[in-house]
Amino acid sequence: MVGIASIWLWYSRFQMEFISKNETLTYLMLSMIGLIISIYGISATVADMVCSFIIKSKKIKYQKDNLFLIRTFVSKARTMSFTFGTLSMLILLSIFSLNISNLSNGLYKSSLDQEAPYDVSIYDDQEAFKEYIKVIEEDYTVEKTLAYDIYKEPKKQIQRLYDEFTDYDSVMKLSDYNQLLTMRNMDTISLQEDEYIIVTSSQSKYLVEGNASIKQIQLSSGDFLQLKGVTTETFWYTLNSRSDFIIVVPDSYVKNLELAESHLIVDTKEETTASLETKIEERMSYRLCKTGSDGEINCQYYRVRVRGSAVEENNTMIAMMSSIFLYISFIFIAVVGTILSIQALSDSTKYKYRYLTLRRLGVNDKTLYRIIRKQLFILFGMPAVYPILVNFSLIDSINNVYYIFLENQYSYLFYFAGGLTIFFLVYIVYWLTTYIGFKRNVNEES
Repeated sequence: MVGIASIWLWYSRFQMEFISKNETLTYLMLSMIGLIISIYGISATVADMVCSFIIKSKKIKYQKDNLFLIRTFVSKARTMSFTFGTLSMLILLSIFSLNISNLSNGLYKSSLDQEAPYDVSIYDDQEAFKEYIKVIEEDYTVEKTLAYDIYKEPKKQIQRLYDEFTDYDSVMKLSDYNQLLTMRNMDTISLQEDEYIIVTSSQSKYLVEGNASIKQIQLSSGDFLQLKGVTTETFWYTLNSRSDFIIVVPDSYVKNLELAESHLIVDTKEETTASLETKIEERMSYRLCKTGSDGEINCQYYRVRVRGSAVEENNTMIAMMSSIFLYISFIFIAVVGTILSIQALSDSTKYKYRYLTLRRLGVNDKTLYRIIRKQLFILFGMPAVYPILVNFSLIDSINNVYYIFLENQYSYLFYFAGGLTIFFLVYIVYWLTTYIGFKRNVNEES
């Protein structure tokens, strides 16, 4: 019950409306404490539960070699309950680390599209765009450019759902938005004269999706617009520098709106690199850096984003995270495998008379080796069953938030299966090594 309650508590916090709240970390820590208690509790009681079940079933108890195996298992589980609990904890952490490593790799493409979907994106005044393009053309072949504007809608109706720091809604013309889609080889959209759409981040979609108060909005011009839909696929962090959303409206509605900011998008024939971002920042520093009244220079390099730079940053970050979690995972697997292997090989010598007795009773080598395999399978398998079930529940919960960054809602199943495969490949190596050593010890003592 403690384990179920802990998993439910963990699951309940991985919802968009809770994940950013301060108390979420406290709840997750309480959940982990509950899981630890449940793991040690199960390790301490599993032997008696299995023994009680087997003893009540004479059919199972006296079938083939079950009696020998169950006596060996119960004896081991009772004397090593705390050790099994610790091993289960290490297996839980190992598989969880593998899954986090796989999820990090899965987030790569999504993160890149969120940061830099175009080769170069710049936020500045339109009169400076030609100079930016000249700097880029010194090293790259410019294929397409697009300058688009963000307008201020003073009758704030969407922004209030996000925060109160900006006193207007951000608006974009439909024609500009469709050109952005075309540059990414995406299908364009159409709007009726009384329709609008909201482009927002995946993390903030829950704020507007299904919100009845914005099904219809009234602009400062007095016109009413109906919400056609909410999309996250085309949002990126610098689409709009002031907020996490854009209202896309038919072109005619922006004629009397005040200009908020201008952006330049450049697509190049060659793949960009981080050096281009550095070059633009250096050459255009007179526009990106301002000297304050106190004499301090403030450089707004966030106004320039080059895809090549984002690629290098993401590669470095993903490689580092994956390596750390893989290292942690392999360390824990090695510890578990080594402890179980040493314990099994020690038993093969300590209780040699059991196997000698079986041989004297007429058990041939083939049957004896099968018993050893079953015994080792139980020994290695028992600490792993509960952690695997718990891990699936934890990753399924995390997917409630992370699926918006992945290829689809069920990608986590592939990553979970991949993590288990890696775990069992290493785990089986320890099992086989132990089995070979166990057989050798039994034969030597014969």
